Amino acid sequence: MRNRRLGRLGVAAALMGLLAACGEQAIVSEVMLVQAVGFDASEKGEATVAMVPHYKKDGEADIELLRADSLSHFDMIPRMNAKADGALEYGQLGFALFGEAFAKKGVGEVLDSFCKDPKIATRMMLAVTEGTAAETMERAKRHKESAYMTDMAAQNVRSGNLPSANLHLLLFSYFGEGRDMYMPYFRLKDGEPEIAGTALFRGDRLAGRIGFRDSFLLKLLVEDGKNGSLLIPVRVGTGDRERRYVAVQTIRSKAKYEVKRLRPVPSVAIRVEVEALARKTPGGIDLASVEALERLEREGAAYIEREIEALLAYCKERRVDPAGLGDRVRSRDRRWNERDFQASYPSVRTDVSVDLRIFQTGVGE
Repeated sequence: MRNRRLGRLGVAAALMGLLAACGEQAIVSEVMLVQAVGFDASEKGEATVAMVPHYKKDGEADIELLRADSLSHFDMIPRMNAKADGALEYGQLGFALFGEAFAKKGVGEVLDSFCKDPKIATRMMLAVTEGTAAETMERAKRHKESAYMTDMAAQNVRSGNLPSANLHLLLFSYFGEGRDMYMPYFRLKDGEPEIAGTALFRGDRLAGRIGFRDSFLLKLLVEDGKNGSLLIPVRVGTGDRERRYVAVQTIRSKAKYEVKRLRPVPSVAIRVEVEALARKTPGGIDLASVEALERLEREGAAYIEREIEALLAYCKERRVDPAGLGDRVRSRDRRWNERDFQASYPSVRTDVSVDLRIFQTGVGE
C-alpha cells in the first residue's frame, strides 16, 4: 500500500513538472510590469499611457510612463513594446483610468477586452478623471508609487464615501439588465490628483457625476455600507440662521426595496436603515438628552430622505440607473422589457423612508 502511494506521488510530481515546463515563463528582471494604464481620446483615435515601476534595491521605484497613439487600444502592448527596453507584461495591472473625453465616447471595448483576458484580475480598480488620464497619471508619477491612485480609490471605498467599484462589479452592471455602472471620479487640485466623487454611466458612456455627499447616499442604496460620513444640518435656535451641522459616521446600513406597482409606470419603495456615530456635535445640542437625540434622528432621517430623492431625480434626468431600479422591477415582472423601462424610467415613482439611529461618541463644541 505504501509503495502504491509513493508511486502515485511520483507520477503526480512528474505531471506537475511537465505542466510547469509547458507554461509560458518570463524572467522578472527582463520584463516590465505594467501596473496602471490610462486611456484618452486623440486625433488618431486613442492615446494610451502605461505606468511601469523600476524598483531599486532600497525599495523605492522610478516610475516610467510609456505612451502610444493608435486607432484602437488592441495594439497598445505591441506599440509600447517598440519603445520599451523590456517585454511588457500586464499580469499585475491593478488600475485603469479613463480620460473624460474618452469615457464620453464609450469604454465598452476596453471592458470587453479586460473581461476576456485571463491575465486581468477582476479586483482591479477603474476610474474616470477630469481632463486627460495622461496628465493625471503624470502628476501621480511624482509620488514614486505605482499604486498611488489605486490605493487612494481603494481606501475611499473601504473607509470613505465611495461605493465599491472593481472590475467584477462593473462587469456585472455593464452586462446585466436594468442597472448602470459607476466608477470613482478623479480631478487635479493644486496639481495633485484627488477623488472628487463618482462618475455615472449610461451603458458604456459617461453621462454624469456626483460629489462626495451624493456618493455616500449612493453607497447607502447599493450596498450594506459602513464608514461613510455625512454632515446633517440641525437647528439649534429658532430660524435658519441658527442652523449648524452634526458630523456622523455610519457603522451599519442596509437598503430594502419593494416594487409597489409595475404598470403603467413602476413604483418602488426604498427603506434605508442607518446606524451612525455622532463624531462631532455643535454647542447647544446635548445628545445625552433623549429628547435632543430623538429630534436629531428625526431631522437627520428627513434630511437623508430628501437628499436621496434629489439624487434619484438627478439620475432619472440623466437617464442613468446606478441604484438598479430597473433590475428590481425586472425581478418582479415577467414581461419586463429594457427598452420600455428606459422610456418610463424618468417617471418611475420612488418613495424613500429612512430609519436613522445615532449613537453619541463625539465631542461637543
